[in-house]
Amino acid sequence: MEEKNKQRIMATVLGLVMLFSIAGFAGLQLLGRAPTDQNTYDFSNVTRIIHRQLEPNEVLYVLQSGRVLIQYEYTSGCADCLDTVSLLESLANSFPSHIVLEEVTNDEIEDVSLKMTGGGGSIVELKDVSEETLLDTFCNIAAVKPRECLLRELE
Repeated sequence: MEEKNKQRIMATVLGLVMLFSIAGFAGLQLLGRAPTDQNTYDFSNVTRIIHRQLEPNEVLYVLQSGRVLIQYEYTSGCADCLDTVSLLESLANSFPSHIVLEEVTNDEIEDVSLKMTGGGGSIVELKDVSEETLLDTFCNIAAVKPRECLLRELE
């Protein structure tokens, strides 16, 4: 009999704890003081084409959303780089929900750097920059493939 009473008391205490936590959480919701994630970040400034270096949490956000991140770093005096920028922007505009382009002008670097990072973590350094190479690389590493990439695979 004493064992049953202990079980009832424990069940009652546990039930009350659950009820009070539900009531407390509902009260916080009504007051507008819901618990918030301390690591929330406004990603509205992560657009399709970005002319600055992304923060690590922004890079993570882009990759977790299934998009491909293209990072292009070049010097301001590079004449050929403007053609590459044009190609990259055209590609980013062709696949707006699949690509984020990070363009950074940096006069402190020696070599131009162009790399694509896919959602699966694959990173491809590109040296030969042509529309065909860019599209092939993008289609190969994209976690979420656009229709154009899927149709290319059928050919």
